[in-house]
Amino acid sequence: MKGRFLTHSQFKSTNAKTSYIISQPNILFKDILFSTLFYRAFKVIFMSISVFYVGSLSAKSAPVWHMINCNTITQGDCHLLEDNSVYTLIDVGEARVAQNTLIPYLSNKGIDVIEHLFISHPHTDHYGGLESLALAGISVRNIYHNGLPKDVSDFNYKPEIFNKLLDSYKANGTQIIDVNKGFTLNLPNSRLFVLDAKKERQKDVNDYSIQMAWDAGGYRSLFTGDLNNNLGSKLAHNPEYQADILKVPHHGVKGIAPDSFFDNVGPSLLMVPSTRALWYHPRGVQVRNWAIKNWDEKNTHVCNNGFNGSVRIYFYESYLDLDPEIPNGTCPRIKWKLKPKVTPVLSAKKVSLSQISLLLDD
Repeated sequence: MKGRFLTHSQFKSTNAKTSYIISQPNILFKDILFSTLFYRAFKVIFMSISVFYVGSLSAKSAPVWHMINCNTITQGDCHLLEDNSVYTLIDVGEARVAQNTLIPYLSNKGIDVIEHLFISHPHTDHYGGLESLALAGISVRNIYHNGLPKDVSDFNYKPEIFNKLLDSYKANGTQIIDVNKGFTLNLPNSRLFVLDAKKERQKDVNDYSIQMAWDAGGYRSLFTGDLNNNLGSKLAHNPEYQADILKVPHHGVKGIAPDSFFDNVGPSLLMVPSTRALWYHPRGVQVRNWAIKNWDEKNTHVCNNGFNGSVRIYFYESYLDLDPEIPNGTCPRIKWKLKPKVTPVLSAKKVSLSQISLLLDD
């Protein structure tokens, strides 16, 4: 279903929250109001209402997804989920890029502690920024990853290098958690759910990517790492993968999950962590053509780091606030009154933060 787009002024007039305005009292009311006893009672009541109202707002602030632009000189994934001052990272880009993009972004927000950090899979354009975080003195309390079979490696994944980096974090007090399908992380106003984390042998390291759904503000976002064609084809008819927003896997390049996977997800918005060059490259033709077709037929929007810089999405109960650094036609700066998809309920044994120690690596 097409989302209905509203400008800020239109949205304010059609969906604004109720405002309470106290007009200038007349002279007679002033005489009563400022009598000592009545004024004191009024002040106590007014202050109590104000504290309650402000407290209610702060108790449930809108979760925010920041797709940080870690695609300045090469491809990379950097996603920050902000939920009531609890910060979660999903991938951290290449080390050399993260140093100049991710670290300043976090510093500008005054973030020096990351509560949760997920490494979708062990390729350096997804985990290399761990070095940059350590050098910047940003502490990480929990790192989640999918442990690969011990004899697996490829052109980019070198187990000894990746494991040494995890060990250095562990030595400094970070908990290292090898996640499984069904792992659930309950955040203040949202929830992360691991749809899959393949343990059996795959043809490609990319297909060990942790598949995650994030439920926030009544909407579902799907994080897919570098999901490739082989596993993507098998997931193409799984209703659990339906979502409102899709983080496009593998930077939108050749070898990606097939069109049938995208069709099944049925997103209203694609979030593409990629460069401008990759979008126009022949390797990007599949996703580019799918996006053009679905823009024409279904008004499916696309935000791409290469064109839009860093992109923020605020998740409210009845609308999304889309805020790209550089807006354009397919990624405008708007409040989007989007009707959420009806998505399957994801249920599993809940894992509280106090139980995480049970999942730690030996």
